[in-house]
Amino acid sequence: MTGTISVGPNSIEATFDPDNGYIYVAVDGSSSVAVIDGSKNAVITTISGVADPVQLVYDPSNHHTYT
Repeated sequence: MTGTISVGPNSIEATFDPDNGYIYVAVDGSSSVAVIDGSKNAVITTISGVADPVQLVYDPSNHHTYT
C-alpha cells in the first residue's frame, strides 16, 4: 500500500473493474458506492441511492459490477 483514499467512515467492501481501472467501494450506512479512478488515485464520483451496499462483485463475463 502506498497511501489511502478517503471514501467515508464505513468503507467495507471493494471490487476492481479491470476494463476501466475503477475501484468501487461500498460505504455502509450511506446508501452509496464510491468510485475511485485507479490511475488518478482519486474518488471521481459517488453513486447514491444504493440500498445497503455491503457486498460488491465484478462479473468478467458481462463486465458489470453488482451490489
